[in-house]
Amino acid sequence: MQAHVGNWFFLAAVIILASLTSGALGLTIGTLVKPQQIGLIFGVVVMPITFLGCVYYPWAALKPLPILQMGVLINPIVYMSEGLRAGVTRSPHMPEWLILTMLCVFLALLTRLGIRGFYKRVVG
Repeated sequence: MQAHVGNWFFLAAVIILASLTSGALGLTIGTLVKPQQIGLIFGVVVMPITFLGCVYYPWAALKPLPILQMGVLINPIVYMSEGLRAGVTRSPHMPEWLILTMLCVFLALLTRLGIRGFYKRVVG
């Protein structure tokens, strides 16, 4: 597969939204988990969201497994992976409007949860 950027604006938007969403996800996880349990997070959270985040395969490849294909849509990494795949390849991917919309939704949701968790941990 060869890299091809068809829309630089879309690619830049995905990179910015994915970066901000990743930070918000990290803040959310970091404020919800006690520091003593952070090692457990890699096995319980990080590995599953990575393997079910369409990082190693396109979302369209899950078509034979419709329940799993719909289930992974609650994972923000799916939209990051699909967005980068759409931005630099010509392989099948989700619609671009859906990718950008869901990255914005997850950014708002995770930012709110992360800030709320931060205030609870810092303020009391």
